[in-house]
Amino acid sequence: MDRPGDETMARRERGTRARSLALKGLLGLILVLIGVIVGVVWSERGASWSPAGLRGMKPSTEASKGGDAAPELPTRQPPAAIGASTSESEPVEVSLTPEAVERAGIKTALVRSEAAVATITVPGTVMSNAYIIEIQDRAAGIVTRDGRGFSFFSSERAFDSLEGRFFHTVREAERAAQALVSADAGRKRARLR
Repeated sequence: MDRPGDETMARRERGTRARSLALKGLLGLILVLIGVIVGVVWSERGASWSPAGLRGMKPSTEASKGGDAAPELPTRQPPAAIGASTSESEPVEVSLTPEAVERAGIKTALVRSEAAVATITVPGTVMSNAYIIEIQDRAAGIVTRDGRGFSFFSSERAFDSLEGRFFHTVREAERAAQALVSADAGRKRARLR
């Protein structure tokens, strides 16, 4: 049977559950708000150290004179307009105080200009790959070097019979062209008689 105390205990239990759920919901909402606040603060902190924010950094005159003054912090630059965009090809200049260079561990050295190598000597043989064959002030043709010797290419009709012929040496090709000229001259003399 139901006792009057059981009913009040059930009410208290329901109230405790409702309060527990409300407390958990409130705690969850507080955690979300904390996360949003931390995210905003973190993103603003990152923006103040961006290259745009470092442009405002100026060396402290007191610190450079040997004083104990802290270097000036970079001033925040207003964000660029929504329509404006920077090209990656545009140079970005960042100026750092000597203290900031030291904190970052950046090492500098003087740059000198000098010749890397004065001269280069390479052993080798220079050989022409083509020669002009001239007979009695006439360009008979050219010979070009290939793996085995020389091939003849005529430049006048009188030497077409040598076209594409293979010779072991340039002198051999010159003799063959001379022989054609001599044979042609002999025929002309024979006709005249």
